[in-house]
Amino acid sequence: MSREEVLIEIKSIQKVGDQEENVDVIARGFHTAENGEHFIEYDEFDSETDDKTQSSIRFSEGRAEVVRSGNMSGNLTFDVDEKNETTYSTPFGDLNMDIITNDIQIDEKDEQINLKIVYELYAQNEKVSDHTVDVSIKK
Repeated sequence: MSREEVLIEIKSIQKVGDQEENVDVIARGFHTAENGEHFIEYDEFDSETDDKTQSSIRFSEGRAEVVRSGNMSGNLTFDVDEKNETTYSTPFGDLNMDIITNDIQIDEKDEQINLKIVYELYAQNEKVSDHTVDVSIKK
């Protein structure tokens, strides 16, 4: 198990009704892999306030977990075809949500690993939004 510095690119698409919001993050971070499980960690900075959020993503076939702490914090667990509950803390208050994961894809190449997570968010049994997150890890 070796820890290596990597470039992490995250493209997130959130659809609420017919409205779509895209968020792109590029960060330097670290990657570790062992027994088919990957772990990346990186820091994000808010472009307006310069507040730091520490983030990590642990993923393997059919499962991913995102942990964030700082200005935005939460623990999001993605299991294909399962519902997971989460509380996401924002500067505006806590949000209790349910996550239904539709798909997790991992594509490993020599110098790059791609992770794709497709999921839905629910609040009080009502669908709030659809999400697609593409993570590219370049060695």
